[in-house]
Amino acid sequence: MCSPATINITLAAVTAGSTGGGVLSYWTNATATTPLATPTAIATSGTYYIKSTSGICSDIKPVIIKITTTPVLSITNPAEYVRQQQSILLYQQLQQ
Repeated sequence: MCSPATINITLAAVTAGSTGGGVLSYWTNATATTPLATPTAIATSGTYYIKSTSGICSDIKPVIIKITTTPVLSITNPAEYVRQQQSILLYQQLQQ
């Protein structure tokens, strides 16, 4: 995911395949002692944990999130860029 977007680890696309019918909870550590405050809007790369609890039984698995910086496009010579784009367009038209 590219910053400033966030990731929602509560979505079915993330939890699909979970079995056992447990109640899911979201954590910042593998021992499930620190709850994840915003599992629907994670904005920082890291390892987070989803815990499934059914009765007195539970299981916890990691989810690795990677948020990258959005690249910034900087065109330093707009006239040259336009000329190159026109050349590419002309070449593509000649190929048809």
